Amino acid sequence: MASGVVATAWVRRYLRAYLRPLVHCLLAHDVVFMPHGENIVMVLDGHVPTRVFMKDIGEEVAVLGDLPLPAEVERIRASTPDDVKALGILSDVYDGFLRDLAAILETDGVLSGCDFWGLVADTVAEHAADHPELAAAAASYDLGQAEFRNCCLNRLQLRNTLQMVDLADQAASLMFAGTLRNPAAAPSGSPGSPR
Repeated sequence: MASGVVATAWVRRYLRAYLRPLVHCLLAHDVVFMPHGENIVMVLDGHVPTRVFMKDIGEEVAVLGDLPLPAEVERIRASTPDDVKALGILSDVYDGFLRDLAAILETDGVLSGCDFWGLVADTVAEHAADHPELAAAAASYDLGQAEFRNCCLNRLQLRNTLQMVDLADQAASLMFAGTLRNPAAAPSGSPGSPR
């Protein structure tokens, strides 16, 4: 590796730069993003992640609570139940992005899936330890739950290529198919799979 840092330490730094702020935004502010590769800029120092900037957030961000918003951006507010709020991390991040990253790292012999998902769980636990004031939100959303509903993001895109969800009622637009095992709940070396 160009960084000279072992894979476990590099991935831990990456998760602190990428995942931890997303968890914080959800728990502290009821804000979720669609943080896939084209919507982030990762800042490296000596080839090691230090922080991540979100971009293109005008269309792929939602405020899920009653945080005060200016009238001109009120359209990003989405009224959703707590189990759907948690999908902003569980489905969009764990399943939609980290699952593939874990598989690539394991296939390339860089880091086992078990070790990767253990680092994910550690990152969420470290955030919880640093923010006891968010314990009620963390318990409500339960990012460590054993399984979660499979939100089919690709089906949304294919149903309407111009607008994935109805901005007036985003939660009602979602499509689900079964459940997925949460690989960060009890890491076993393989990403969640449908039941």
